[in-house]
Amino acid sequence: GKLFAEGYRFDWRIVGDGSERYQIQEWIFQNSLQGTVILEGNSANPFRLVKKADVFALLSEREGLPNTIYEALILGIPVLATNVGGISEQVVNGETGWLIRDDETEIYHAIRHILDHPDEIREIKEKLKTYSYDNTTVCKGILQIFDVHDD
Repeated sequence: GKLFAEGYRFDWRIVGDGSERYQIQEWIFQNSLQGTVILEGNSANPFRLVKKADVFALLSEREGLPNTIYEALILGIPVLATNVGGISEQVVNGETGWLIRDDETEIYHAIRHILDHPDEIREIKEKLKTYSYDNTTVCKGILQIFDVHDD
């Protein structure tokens, strides 16, 4: 709501249908953000929405190693993500997206920065044209995280 009140205009699309849906709907209504924050619900093919996005955001309190980040990167979409779980193994700050702390103020400033610097989005999208998902490398990284030796 704060960014909208400051004159920023953008669409924020939320894919999924979790238990927080009604709280989010109420928040959208209370802040007059209908048409700006859109609840897409569950989707059998969320990739069509991700592919259209300028940025994919995953702002979680906790995560493991989310496939959704790999999927966004494969589609060439920069990622804004909280630096939790194994996400720092997936997102290289300034190269494939932006890593931030799980802090409301920091999230606000990061979104504002991205909105103020669309050139960064274009630069990261250009870098992502050469992004290659390599399952062997990913598996080795996971084994290192858990300190498991692949003998």
